Order: sequence, then C-alpha cells, then structure tokens
Amino acid sequence: MVRLAKAIPEEVRDFFEYRDGQVIRIAAPHGRGVRTKGEGIGEPVGCISTKGYLKVKFRQQSIPVHRLAWFLVYGDIPDDMQIDHINGNKLDNRVENLRLATNGQNIAARSNGFGRSSTGVKNVSPVSGCINKWQVHVSSKYFGCYNDIELAELVAYEAREKLHGEFANHG
Repeated sequence: MVRLAKAIPEEVRDFFEYRDGQVIRIAAPHGRGVRTKGEGIGEPVGCISTKGYLKVKFRQQSIPVHRLAWFLVYGDIPDDMQIDHINGNKLDNRVENLRLATNGQNIAARSNGFGRSSTGVKNVSPVSGCINKWQVHVSSKYFGCYNDIELAELVAYEAREKLHGEFANHG
C-alpha cells in the first residue's frame, strides 16, 4: 500500500521560493511549527531526514524539499504520482533532476541494490545445483537461463530497459 503525501498548502509560496537549484526561505512565518532551526531569510531550507531526504517544517507539516521545489516551479503534484530524483541523489533537488513518477517507476529507478545477487551482477543469479548456469529475474519476471554470465547480464540489462524504460536503473 502506497502512502499518499499530504498536499502542499498554496501559502508556502509566501514563505519559500525556488532559486538556483535550491528552495530558499523568503519570509519568516509566525506561529508554532514553522521555523526549522538555523534557517534565516534568504537561506536554503531543509534538514536531512532519517531516510536521507531534505525536509522542512511548515505549519506543523513536514514537507520533503524535493516535493516543495517541484510545487514551487510546476504546481500541484498529482495524487497518484511521486517525485523521482533522476540521478539517485536524494539531496540534489534541482528541478532538472526531478521528474514525476508512479510508485512502480520510482522503485525501478532506485539504485539501492535491489535485484543484486551473489554473482555481483544485478538481476543475475546462479542456477541452484548447476555449474556455470545463470538465470535472469527482473521485477519478478523470469527471462531465462544461460551458460554465459555475460549473456545473462546483457539479457538482464535489456529486460530492465524493456520493463522500466527511462526509469531503468542498471547500477
């Protein structure tokens, strides 16, 4: 089950702007839960969350800075979409590094090692009980068994391209 992010309130535009690849505080709102320690007017916002993303607190709501950057430049984020960091760097919130993605596309684009096996080749694993036999599985789909690990690696690469397109991650 995918947890939907809260909508970003329109009034953030009165307090933040996107400039030179960063979200900058342009005004100091009053009230509880508004300031993040150490942020002043004209300074980039955000502190690193436990998941490695920059976030900022606004009116008791914790807002990921990549979502805020997207919102400030492009407007609302559709409910069924997420924001993907194209280069995989969670701290690089330049809008040219951000794109809309479905949950499945975002998962496919991650470079966290999912799909890696004991062979050291992503999505390629040895066939149990066989010597020099390699099988390819990408996104729970089976793409065959091969006598050559380099061929299996090529098949895995092509399978990721076919299944995930621009969101394919070969790392």
